[in-house]
Amino acid sequence: MLTRWLTRLRQTWHSKKPPLVCPAVRFSRRTKSPQDWQRVFEQLDIPPPGPASISIITPLWNTKPRWLAEAAISVFDQTTPGWEWCIIDDGSTSRDFEPVLGAIQQASPRVRVQRLERNSGIAAASNAGLQLAQGEFVCFLDHDDLLHPEAIEHCRARLKDCEAVYTDSDKAGEDGVRDEPFLKPDWSPEYFRGVMYVGHLLCVRREEALSIGGFDTRFDGVQDFEFFLRYSERFTRIAHIPRILYHWRRVPGSIAGAIDAKDNITTLQQQAVQNQLDRLRLNADAIEGPGAHRITVVPKPRITQPSVSIIATGENVPLNYCGASFSWRGASTPPVQDTPDFLLFLNPDIEPVTPDWIDQLLYHAEQPDAGAVGALILNPDQSVHHAGIALGGPQVVTNITTEQSPGSLTHAHECTAVSKACLMIRRQLFEEVGGFNQHYFHSHFDVDLCLRLRALGKRNVFTPRAVLIAKSTQQDDPIDRNLLLDNWEETITAGDPFHRAVHPSVTGPQV
Repeated sequence: MLTRWLTRLRQTWHSKKPPLVCPAVRFSRRTKSPQDWQRVFEQLDIPPPGPASISIITPLWNTKPRWLAEAAISVFDQTTPGWEWCIIDDGSTSRDFEPVLGAIQQASPRVRVQRLERNSGIAAASNAGLQLAQGEFVCFLDHDDLLHPEAIEHCRARLKDCEAVYTDSDKAGEDGVRDEPFLKPDWSPEYFRGVMYVGHLLCVRREEALSIGGFDTRFDGVQDFEFFLRYSERFTRIAHIPRILYHWRRVPGSIAGAIDAKDNITTLQQQAVQNQLDRLRLNADAIEGPGAHRITVVPKPRITQPSVSIIATGENVPLNYCGASFSWRGASTPPVQDTPDFLLFLNPDIEPVTPDWIDQLLYHAEQPDAGAVGALILNPDQSVHHAGIALGGPQVVTNITTEQSPGSLTHAHECTAVSKACLMIRRQLFEEVGGFNQHYFHSHFDVDLCLRLRALGKRNVFTPRAVLIAKSTQQDDPIDRNLLLDNWEETITAGDPFHRAVHPSVTGPQV
């Protein structure tokens, strides 16, 4: 009967409508004692001993027995046998969970337990897990969280051609009820500096994690954030699985329950980001940003000033800004005087608000892998007109004007495209891709340019620290829109990788 019940739970889990309660939690409600847990584990279809390609690492400290048991059910219920579970007891002072831990060990030889003599912190415990692990890949499961049954299967499949993967997540209360789905953008290194959005579930290659020194014990509390900052500097093939495969337990004392639950987090994040800026020789400071646990990157004053030619995206319009201005019609490539370092395309009726707006754009445009850089453009009533361009929606492309994810309008981030109303690009790169496509006349040539830049592996970046006001908006040209769709139909149909709320249907069912 217990087996039939578990089967029904799995069928509910895999249905199109996500269950209200995590199956592992629902399944655990009939248990009362360690012997009950042992019987539950015996009923699970745990794979026999065998090689493991992924090691699940779980630091443990004074955990509640039920939380550990429910985590175990979620591990044992994985749809693939290619895992092992490395549990590191970080010098716990409570032994209440020992009977459950013993039952977990007895349930499967795939479980490996190591006990540290004293409490050393989560970074040290995670490093012990890296040493204990035998899999080619490792992923990290907190002792009170839950995996979706297909989590390891999806991660292992994606890791075949990349160096790290992360998944979407949601939160689960102590009763297992799920809410607050977090649909994350694809890998955005600029955004990651400001917002720790990768979170769980994160899987990386074990040898590469060891090669960078593992986790830094000085950053306990943000150890996973600091670790992935360093990891992503060296290993850049990072994939995002747009499925909810991890359930973050909302409990007292955790950030999942309250974002200010832990002290000193922002200071540690700030230091981690500053260390990366210094390593990458980016001329900027990391300062505390808006909202809890948010960091803002602020460019430092410039020592040298590259040449910038400002090009009016209109006809015979004088511009009262530094640099030269040119007249040009439609989307044809303008002439360039004195071979400037950067080109800045600007609508004639747009006015800057921030005095250092050009320097803010230059900070991003100067980076070697940068493509086009755009600004925050406001309407006269101060509402947002443009904060990047996303693929999807009834008009094929959509201006980002509202929050799509935490911090998306307050932190610089990668985006699919930026508007020609304010677009900066390195002149040499602009010429390399052939400039604007002259077959477009009124609109969408900026999106076409940005898509060609992305095809070259360049990052298009939006920065909210360059703010301008537009007095009018560009009219959509249906002929140009159809041309964009003809040229980029497959890319557009796939949806936007950074703003999934614009076109959520492309992500498939969320489970």
